[in-house]
Amino acid sequence: MEQAFDVEHATPEQFDAFAEAIAEDFEHVDRTVWPQEVRHDFINMLWQCCLTEGFDFPLTEIASEAASEEPDKLLMAMELLRQKPEATDEDVRAALGLRTHGVARMWKVKAHELLAQEGA
Repeated sequence: MEQAFDVEHATPEQFDAFAEAIAEDFEHVDRTVWPQEVRHDFINMLWQCCLTEGFDFPLTEIASEAASEEPDKLLMAMELLRQKPEATDEDVRAALGLRTHGVARMWKVKAHELLAQEGA
């Protein structure tokens, strides 16, 4: 049975339970707080691990009304990388109007994957 889990708005206890179910060791993390930037970094590391090891990513993005009104960040990232293949995480963060480099990295990786598939 699928369960909804909102990474952004989960309590620290909820996020900690999720993280503990997936990973074993957390260095330099205040597990009573789980700041947003640390949550994003954790999710990005999880994404990279799933890609590298061939596991299914355990989270699915669920579009909200607010999110559907925003420009498609994946398409924006893909367009940026078509124009500037050497774009840094900071370039992606600025172009997409994101707050953290971790989230920018996620969009950059996804965009690179789709661009690679287009070229295949």
